[in-house]
Amino acid sequence: MRFSTLAALILAVSFSVVSFASDGPKMAHKPLEPAKRYSGQTPIDLSNGLPGNNGTYGLPNHAYEAWAKSKKIAPSLNDAAYPYDMKKSLIESLDEQILWGESAIANWKNNSSSKAEVGAYAKQATETMDPLLAKLKDATKSVKGAGTGDWSNAEAGARRAAAEFRAGYRSLHRNATH
Repeated sequence: MRFSTLAALILAVSFSVVSFASDGPKMAHKPLEPAKRYSGQTPIDLSNGLPGNNGTYGLPNHAYEAWAKSKKIAPSLNDAAYPYDMKKSLIESLDEQILWGESAIANWKNNSSSKAEVGAYAKQATETMDPLLAKLKDATKSVKGAGTGDWSNAEAGARRAAAEFRAGYRSLHRNATH
């Protein structure tokens, strides 16, 4: 009799979960707990089942849900404190803000309009945003070099710098929205 790969895998998994005792086979019980790590919107808990089929089985993780529902400073950047194990995510979000800011400033500097008010706006925008971008770059550099001991100060400073950067940008467009 020939087994398919799927059948062999199912058979191997079923034998690994069943423990043979003196009174016959018994199913091993794994306690369920909320996920410690997330992949996008899908919670995964590596202590349950096969690596490709993990999950919290409906159990909530209130700490993560509260963090995920917090206000956003910018797209992909939360206002809530980032734990040290999310350092990479914070750095990626800050780098996105820096790239976005550099592009905006480059566009203002390359103004080719013949209208005087457009040139004045571009000059004002560049003068407003350049120091804020420099502050955001410095804060991002300190986050990249931060260890567990100085993490809370570094990440709070970076979030503050990102919020000031976005507030500076919004202030340039206040007359268009109010």
